[in-house]
Amino acid sequence: MRDFLLLKFLPISISVFLVVVFLDQNQREVPVKVFFGNPFHFNLSLIIIFSAALGATITIASFWLIKRMQEKLKKRKETEI
Repeated sequence: MRDFLLLKFLPISISVFLVVVFLDQNQREVPVKVFFGNPFHFNLSLIIIFSAALGATITIASFWLIKRMQEKLKKRKETEI
């Protein structure tokens, strides 16, 4: 039981604590203006989290597209031989 608490519960609780502290410390509202119009006011923490999630999504999509293109090129070379 003790090993379960150390391996599962402790890292999760530390992660949740760090996220809560991060969200609490970045409560300042920042004006965000996309292209045109009036700026929207969002919390800095939401902007940081959204930017990180968007970057991770773009990175995963890029790796997937590169892998898919390499597989297509490999199939094309195999059919030419």
